[in-house]
Amino acid sequence: MARNPEAWRKAVEQDGIQIWKHILRGLEFKDGQYDKSNDISEHYAVHTLPTKILIGPDGVIVGRYASGADSDRELDEKLKSIFGF
Repeated sequence: MARNPEAWRKAVEQDGIQIWKHILRGLEFKDGQYDKSNDISEHYAVHTLPTKILIGPDGVIVGRYASGADSDRELDEKLKSIFGF
């Protein structure tokens, strides 16, 4: 699904998130190499995929979670503390 922007947009719409940003939207594969001249991943300090960034309503980053089971558990715990479930 990572290479299918329409699938991501549909998932965001179904989840009611209202925001969709794909960090690799500027990354292009040309002539057997990746062209990173328009890539925004470095700007957001994203070095592994998937990276989940939890942002509060005020636009402040609440947490950053890289790939891995421990990170997923940390994100789940943070969401539980925020939403109380």
